[in-house]
Amino acid sequence: MQTITQFLRYNTLSNVGSCDTVKTIPVDASVGESLNTLVREKISGAPLVDEDGDAYGTIDMLDIVCYLGKKLNPRGSKSSIDENQVKEFLEKYPIIYLADISGRNAWHSIPYQKSLKKGIRLLSNPNIHRVWLTDHDGLPCGVVTQRQLVEFLLTRGGDKLNPITTQKIVEIIPSRSRIISIGINDLLIDAFKKMDANDVSGMPVVDSDGNLIGNISVTDLKYLDFRDKLKAIKDLFSPIGEFFTKLPRMRIIAVRKDESLLDAMEGAIKHKVHRVYVLNEDDKLYSVISLSDIIAQFNLW
Repeated sequence: MQTITQFLRYNTLSNVGSCDTVKTIPVDASVGESLNTLVREKISGAPLVDEDGDAYGTIDMLDIVCYLGKKLNPRGSKSSIDENQVKEFLEKYPIIYLADISGRNAWHSIPYQKSLKKGIRLLSNPNIHRVWLTDHDGLPCGVVTQRQLVEFLLTRGGDKLNPITTQKIVEIIPSRSRIISIGINDLLIDAFKKMDANDVSGMPVVDSDGNLIGNISVTDLKYLDFRDKLKAIKDLFSPIGEFFTKLPRMRIIAVRKDESLLDAMEGAIKHKVHRVYVLNEDDKLYSVISLSDIIAQFNLW
């Protein structure tokens, strides 16, 4: 029977991710043109490339939102938005100036034939949600995301991964005395600013009593209709509770601290979330386990 070490070494990243045409954005594109590409392709980030296909970094939706929050509307209200400034920003501002400013999902590439172990080493970093696969010429040819990697481990690892997956969460994930959260009445833009400041991609949403009532993450930006960019930008300055009315049914995916890592993996993949909340015996928030936390357990082998 194949061991854990053999499984991680002999499977390659081309087995995990897509190794076909990569959606890219020209390095000389405007912010508006880049947003059009991200929305049309239903992706949250893409590499910036020149006419020869060479990469110059990555643009992520959070890069754009962080800039909007910091530069275009420092007073943080819909009424203070300068529509002419926003229009000029969208139409004339080069996207290259915003590449990687959030520090999230900066450009990380790896040859597609490298082992699963090499990808695990990169994707266990909480600030790296995807790595770009490169071909023999060093050009982007595919992508592997944290979710794809965890799903591959879950579906292809089998019993050989039991020494890792059967561990109880309480044994490997510490209790977090300070869990970064945002209030239901806070502005949506403030949630993304807080994610940027704390190097996280999502956080719990709490009511006035501090009770967990939801989750907000960078991927939720897809629910803003950027086909009308000015309206979408204004919606960033709405209360989170108002934004929640536009989302599908809100799910809080949680496991108990005495459940296994496998339970957390199954919950994350089944519900397509990047973090699972961990509850104690009194149903109080004990900790948070992210995809990077899960992947980090395999990095120990």
